Amino acid sequence: MLTTLAPLLLFAFITAVTPGPNNILLMAAGANYGVRNSLPLFAGIVLGFPAMVWLVAFGLSSGLQGTGLVDWVQWLGLAYIAYLAWLLATAPVSQLEQEKPAPIGFTKAALLQWINGKSWMMVTGAVAVYGSVDAVPWQQALLFAGVFLATAIPTGLLWLVFGRLLKRYLQPPKRQKAFNLSMAALLLLSIVPAVI
Repeated sequence: MLTTLAPLLLFAFITAVTPGPNNILLMAAGANYGVRNSLPLFAGIVLGFPAMVWLVAFGLSSGLQGTGLVDWVQWLGLAYIAYLAWLLATAPVSQLEQEKPAPIGFTKAALLQWINGKSWMMVTGAVAVYGSVDAVPWQQALLFAGVFLATAIPTGLLWLVFGRLLKRYLQPPKRQKAFNLSMAALLLLSIVPAVI
């Protein structure tokens, strides 16, 4: 397993840093609500995803395969992400200087991982490519979860802080509305591969 650690780290980093529902939500939250108010969302994503990785790598995915439940979960996820995009697109324009709570907290962000198509593709792809049938299941699962946690923290912070840095640019209400609409459109685009 150690021979696959470097490629697994590279895979985890690339998939974690590229745009997807989690990163788009983090950037939008950073821009609209600030870093501090977005920490519950951040924590839910960076802890919820490795928890999902651990469970899937430990064998949950094989237990669900063939039941049709995975398809239902993915369709539910697509609908929920589309709903999040709608909320983002219709969010009222406000003064960005005001502190306000983030729209999604820790629990919802952690649960979002289970219905996020990109999350499922990342996990199943990583387990299929970098997993070993000879490894001790719980140790391999722990390694996978640790690798994804190690990459989720810095990449998630990157997107959150990038969104916060955009806040000054978004001061005029028209720019904020355009940003929110753009982020909603990107969120919808991020689920297109799963729909296709």
